Amino acid sequence: MLNPIYDEFADKIAKEFPQPGLVLIGKVDCDAENAISTKYRVNKYPTLKMYRYGVMTKREYRGARQVDQLVDFIRKQVVSPIVKLQTLTDLYTLDVKKRYIIGHFENEQSPNYPIFAKAASLLRDECNFAASVGGDDFKTERPAGDSVFYRPPQVIFGLFLS
Repeated sequence: MLNPIYDEFADKIAKEFPQPGLVLIGKVDCDAENAISTKYRVNKYPTLKMYRYGVMTKREYRGARQVDQLVDFIRKQVVSPIVKLQTLTDLYTLDVKKRYIIGHFENEQSPNYPIFAKAASLLRDECNFAASVGGDDFKTERPAGDSVFYRPPQVIFGLFLS
């Protein structure tokens, strides 16, 4: 039942994201390819799995099985999860209850930035990412070149007595 919807979805994605390797859509007949279904723990049909850089994500797609919803899901996945920091004040607007990996880079052509972007894509469901690129405001954050920091969530405990 999903085949015509999935085929239309794949056609729309191919037109919307023509860049080679950005988004690939495939399907497997798990009845015919039992080894694949066993390896990737597919035990009900249809199962929609997502991979980033060849690594299977923890979550399967659980949304509506309609073309527009599938396309919207992919659009959201393609958007960079990195929050761009423009000024030092932006650091203080990050949610203190969430953990962040924060990078400061000379520019986006820095050899470290693509590695940071790949990590952000792979770990987008596990952690939040923010980055500054260039800018004089962040020179003190990268005194010896590019730098990356982990900022844990700030947990505030309160004790209320009455």
